[in-house]
Amino acid sequence: MHLQIVPTGAAARSGKIWVNDAILSIDGKHVTSIADAKAMIVGEHGSYITLGLQRVGVGDRLAELTRRQA
Repeated sequence: MHLQIVPTGAAARSGKIWVNDAILSIDGKHVTSIADAKAMIVGEHGSYITLGLQRVGVGDRLAELTRRQA
């Protein structure tokens, strides 16, 4: 499987999320599936979202992103 970050998305714009980062939480709520994550990521344009990530070789970290319209 080829993984990539959506070039026009918030993750790419922020530079804070890398391919292979695992999303553990969104706004402090544990993520249990991709469907969970998709539903939790959607929000008001301009609002902030905090992702709890796990990066290989680095460990757990937080990344704050600004939502925008799709």
